[in-house]
Amino acid sequence: MLEFLGQRYTHCDGLTRRRFLKAGALGLSSFSLANVLRAESEQGVGSSQKAIINIHLDGGPPQMDTIDLKPDAPVEIRGEFRPIATRIPGFHVCELMPKLASIADRFAFVRSLVGADGKHDAFQCMSGFKANNLQSLGGRPAMGCVLTKLFGSPTDAAPTFVDLMQGRPLVRNSARPGFLGPSYSPFRPDISKIFPRELEEGMKAELAALGAQHTTSLKLDAALDARRLDDRAHLLDGLDRVKRHLDGSGAMDAMDRFHQQAAKILTSSQLANALDLSRVSDQELARYTAPASSGSRFYTADDNQATRKLLLARRLVEAGVRCVSVSLSDFDTHSSNFPRMKHALPILDFGLHALITDLEDRGMRVGQVIGSTDRTASRATSRPVTYQDIFATLYHNLGINPHQTTFIDPTGRPQYLLESGQALRELV
Repeated sequence: MLEFLGQRYTHCDGLTRRRFLKAGALGLSSFSLANVLRAESEQGVGSSQKAIINIHLDGGPPQMDTIDLKPDAPVEIRGEFRPIATRIPGFHVCELMPKLASIADRFAFVRSLVGADGKHDAFQCMSGFKANNLQSLGGRPAMGCVLTKLFGSPTDAAPTFVDLMQGRPLVRNSARPGFLGPSYSPFRPDISKIFPRELEEGMKAELAALGAQHTTSLKLDAALDARRLDDRAHLLDGLDRVKRHLDGSGAMDAMDRFHQQAAKILTSSQLANALDLSRVSDQELARYTAPASSGSRFYTADDNQATRKLLLARRLVEAGVRCVSVSLSDFDTHSSNFPRMKHALPILDFGLHALITDLEDRGMRVGQVIGSTDRTASRATSRPVTYQDIFATLYHNLGINPHQTTFIDPTGRPQYLLESGQALRELV
């Protein structure tokens, strides 16, 4: 797993924060596609059994309260938390994260990420690009949407990209397909009944404006069996054929693709079973359930069961999903930072430990610290890393060369997956 901390930026309240991105490349059960193997052959990468889990911490916890503590800095910078030693000699983390400290040798910590866009959505953390890049053409696609374009098929029983960033992606549109078009959008099952979390007032209004049909249903209407669904799909195809000939925008093809995969998923139990925690043993649920927090829980923050989102992510990967995004809240501490961190950080600490130890048999051994910052954590002093460096690393480990692979944009011009960035040599 990789852990990335970002350059300081200013929130709406004037407080400086750091964007916090976690992304992991981890093993899958067998998942064989000819184009994946071809891409990996060209890259010299030997295995196609890889996927991405993107854990986004809403709001971005301060770097100096997590993995880059500054005990010698002025009191207004260093805060009240003490550093504790980890399994990596000379590397310390916050005292609220003892489980992370005990498995630090399984992580790569990047403390010198620069170039944050400073937006309230997570788009840069899911694409490597700022929101305004190619905006006139529809914008850049998120990485999961790129993988859907490269590897996905309407006949897959599980979508390539599943976005579980409850609330945030729907109102802030973090995981968007950009100029690739709507057929490469992520699947977004509604997990709000499993993980209740109150949204901010402004986000509630945004979500309400989307109407009732803004998530992906994974249940087939009881009155409509698989045969009737197939008959309706053929009828719809016939009715749409004339429209398709008249449509020069590609929107009809996009709808066709989405309808095909939606029908496939509805008639297969693979994805729905992965999202059904009632199928999980009590022992496994307990492994992913954090103890009740002793800190101050803000009204938009997750509770201690939010760590089960990581269990869902692992189960989706095992079901064949190649990219999963989840979120934990609420790290956008405009006030009461330390009491709220005492609630949120132990939950994060427990969840990361549960996920990584659960995946230990997949051969993950990293244990690196990349980059450093000055005494106030306001400037990278060594090994500055860009967002596109991070995504170049992830693409490389998936067997994709982002500087050779292109997509045709709406104007007919080829666009490379990344404009710049090199895979981090320590992680390839």
